[in-house]
This record gives sequence, C-alpha cells and structure tokens, in this order.
Amino acid sequence: MADPFHVVKLATSKMDECRRRVQNEMLGHRRRKDDPLWKARRLMTIADERLSEEGRVKRTGLLKAGDPRGEVATAFHAKEAVRELYAHNDPELALEFVEALADDMDDQEQPIRSAPWAAPSSAGDSRSPPGTPVTSLTARPKR
Repeated sequence: MADPFHVVKLATSKMDECRRRVQNEMLGHRRRKDDPLWKARRLMTIADERLSEEGRVKRTGLLKAGDPRGEVATAFHAKEAVRELYAHNDPELALEFVEALADDMDDQEQPIRSAPWAAPSSAGDSRSPPGTPVTSLTARPKR
C-alpha cells in the first residue's frame, strides 16, 4: 500500500531530475531564464486538468523547444499517468488502466534512452540492473 501524495511527489521529483539532466546535457548548464525547460518547470508540476488551454500550449511549445528527444515529455506523461492511476476509486478500473498503460509502453518502437546499467560506463566497470544480487564485494583499502 502506498500513500498517493508521496507516490505522486516521487514521480514529480523524478520528472524534475530528468528535466535538469536533459537541460544540462543539451546546454551544459541549468537555470538560465531564457532556457525552455527552465521556463516549463512550473507548468509541468501543475496538474494537467488544472492548467488552462493557454498553459498547455505554452508547456507543449517549451517542451518541443528544449527537449528534442522527448525524454522530459515522457517523464511528464509518466507523472500524469501516476496521478491518473490514483484518481480511480475502483481497483478493477485501476488495474485496467495499468494494463492499458503497459500495452502503450510495449507499442513504442524503441526506448528513448537506454538504461544506465545497459552498457559499461566510460570507466570500464559493468553495471547490473537494480535489484541484482551482489555476488562479490571488494574490500575498501585501509588508510
């Protein structure tokens, strides 16, 4: 069982982390008043149904301008899907929603960005997916 407020808050914070990462990758910096993703940050945290049509158009334009690969837009839609999941009071309806969402995710042609553990990092270490049991530990050198 999960508290809806905290789950939606976590989804929103992950969306914001994605926004900051993409902006930093694209521009090499964050928090400049003229950057589209910086301007869109508040519009992305407002619930979609509470935003005016003008706000939706502005958010869409800013996302297109600052997010060419669609990573932030995908994170935004995932956050909205989490919000919508908690809007259902009927557990069977919520289950149908989750299954439909999973089908939509399966229909995507290719992932937008590979997972961080999918390939070895530049340092040469290979990473395992989260939840993979650790088979060996390296001792830390004593100082």
